Amino acid sequence: MKKKILILDDYKPLKKTFINSLKNYNLTFKTFKKNKYLQEYFRLNKFYAIYSAFGYKLDQKILKDQKNLNCIISPTTGTDHIDLNFCKKNKIKVLTLKNEKKFLKNISATAELTWCLILALAKNLNRFSNDVVNNHNWNRNKFLNYDLKGNSIGIIGYGRIGKIISKYARVFGMKVFVYEKNKKLINSSKSIKFVSLKKIFSCKFITIHI
Repeated sequence: MKKKILILDDYKPLKKTFINSLKNYNLTFKTFKKNKYLQEYFRLNKFYAIYSAFGYKLDQKILKDQKNLNCIISPTTGTDHIDLNFCKKNKIKVLTLKNEKKFLKNISATAELTWCLILALAKNLNRFSNDVVNNHNWNRNKFLNYDLKGNSIGIIGYGRIGKIISKYARVFGMKVFVYEKNKKLINSSKSIKFVSLKKIFSCKFITIHI
């Protein structure tokens, strides 16, 4: 009998990858709008492993009925959404991207999305787009927008993503200010200034990566 794995994600490319890679397992793809629905589902269904996307809180209340659960897999660097003490007590392995520095070094999706949002804010893209699409109106002077070049950006957190954002900002000719409480991550750089939070909050753009 094939072991059952629950995939809490409906992203089609990911689904295809799981189906091709885990042919020896019985896969169930399912998503829930609220944690209470997941809890109800777990009362009736038992799994060998769970793959959890963002948005689920896998705590003791949720996991208590999964007596045969062997493993929880999460594509995250943080583990706040998983009850690690409960998992340790019940010998449930937790696999995440935490400390996978070599792999994460080449992953830029979050940083790219962050930069996309910064550009959208700078150019007031959402309001312009809605005005054109919904009101069939084109008025280039209707909404205030800013150039990134010459403007300041405050980056809170100088870890992997913070470093990538600082590179993007320098390419766009921005003044880069960084707040980082971990002294090991602070380095001397002519193009980046490490400053206090008070200084960060005086910047035109602020992005948080902690």
